[in-house]
Amino acid sequence: MEMKKLTIIQINDVHGHVESHNEVFFENDGLEVREAGGYSRIKTLVDEIRSENPNTLLLDCGDTLHGTFITTQTQGNAILPIMNAMGIDAATAHWDFAYTPSHLRELSNRLNYPVLSANTYIYDKKKRLFDPYIIKEVDGMRIGIMGMACEHVVQGFPPKFSQGIYMSPEYEEIPKVVSELKNKEKVDFIILLSHLGMPTDYEILKTVSGVDVCVSGHTHNRLNYPIKVGGSILIQSGCHGSFITRLDLDIVNGKVVDYKHKLITVESSIKEDGKIKQLVEEAYEPYNEELDVVVGKTKTLLCRDLSLESTMDNFLLHSISHVTGNKVCFSHGWRYGTPIVPGEITVKDLYNMVPMNPKIINVDMKGYEILELLNLKINKTYNTNPFGQTGGFMQRAIGIKAYIMIESPKEYRIQKLFIDGEEYDKDKTYKVSYITKQAVPKYLGENRQELEITAIDAMKKYLADKGEIEESFTGPFVVI
Repeated sequence: MEMKKLTIIQINDVHGHVESHNEVFFENDGLEVREAGGYSRIKTLVDEIRSENPNTLLLDCGDTLHGTFITTQTQGNAILPIMNAMGIDAATAHWDFAYTPSHLRELSNRLNYPVLSANTYIYDKKKRLFDPYIIKEVDGMRIGIMGMACEHVVQGFPPKFSQGIYMSPEYEEIPKVVSELKNKEKVDFIILLSHLGMPTDYEILKTVSGVDVCVSGHTHNRLNYPIKVGGSILIQSGCHGSFITRLDLDIVNGKVVDYKHKLITVESSIKEDGKIKQLVEEAYEPYNEELDVVVGKTKTLLCRDLSLESTMDNFLLHSISHVTGNKVCFSHGWRYGTPIVPGEITVKDLYNMVPMNPKIINVDMKGYEILELLNLKINKTYNTNPFGQTGGFMQRAIGIKAYIMIESPKEYRIQKLFIDGEEYDKDKTYKVSYITKQAVPKYLGENRQELEITAIDAMKKYLADKGEIEESFTGPFVVI
């Protein structure tokens, strides 16, 4: 049998960062920040790889059209010319649903590559919102690429994300589509283009046969080596476009007989593609004057790359506390958001932290409700069942200290809880502030009041009053 050579390039969870940016790297001496990413440099890498092997697929796992000022302010429109110039073969979606599913479908109609999702259906119709897969003819092989979006869109996001749609369970949909690709479409090779997260993909691939390669997104894993699970090869490439993965496959009779894998850092030394660089500059040009305004300074690194706590979110929460006067504050544990190095803070930096700029909400919560909330959030992050991992990083918090045993059953992980410096009183009412409805479910607390002040308003106010900030780790969650 003749050997076929296929190369897959993966990009995932860019979160709108089409220009180069600061990125955190994990080093022996701690966190190090270097410039990385940028679509102009990614395009250079893609072109070089394609010159080595024309039988190359560029696949995008989603979380692309949301996450920065220019993406959210234009509902994804600003970066469409860039995306169409990259040579992408297929994508799936996640935060891209933020502007409503119907708007995402409109955006997809203007892309020159398909958005795929086998598990996203239109309400009241047995019809998918997007095509479940495409067939690519590559070097004489019929390659099926199936897309899989994440059910979190309908489980935990604001209602507009899932307006008019529902999502079927991934573990039910994947075997059905694999069967259709093999038996109806007679494909030689199957690629799962997934935004389910590495733990969920791993769990599914332990029992589902027929997927040859899983191109995984959502959980921002920087996989220096591919994972072999079942009969599949699983890859993932960090986030923000700071990394891409190159997977070179030797295929005989539809089976991988050898492969080479490389997680490539998109370093600042890589030459920029002139066309993409110009498109990125044109996308930002109308907004540069507003985004480049300096609003304050920081003495310390502000980053969001650790699970239990982050200096970036401590800055955000201290800003919220500053304008509301409430000592206990919560926000969602977002994984995206590029670091801010010591020095000046700009408006662009603030929007990279919270691009949706939600309004602050005040609520009264009993001590037992805060305990229930924290147990819920710990379970969403550290659930032993990957299908229950519906959060991001840990709930961000100030004004509390919880000593936790992660390995305990979900209702009993918190061994001791302090609120505002004192051991919590289950019947006491605490004044709480938070942003986004993900942070505190509606059934917890009472006397909710949505303020007119937004997260970015609060950070600007905090910076204006403080002049220069210095954030440290306060230890809201201590693992025993």
